[in-house]
Amino acid sequence: MDFSSELLLKRPINIKVIVTEPWKNEVQGQLQTQINRLDGQLQQLESQGQQALTQLQQGGQPENVIQQQTVNVQNQVNSKKNEILQK
Repeated sequence: MDFSSELLLKRPINIKVIVTEPWKNEVQGQLQTQINRLDGQLQQLESQGQQALTQLQQGGQPENVIQQQTVNVQNQVNSKKNEILQK
């Protein structure tokens, strides 16, 4: 493609649209579905984190090892939460 004969302009433009009730309802439904999916993922992540912490406490390891592993699990859970929330 020969770009020497083309000119690309970038500038902001305003777009006006008429939002109909059916379109608004469709978009709201799609957004609610996405919110529900993300909430489900967060709840599942919380549950998995709690299960991991319970297993650590029942493992019979020394207290300092349990504390370090607990911090690691919490950091992993928080990291995954941030990933989910960035979507």
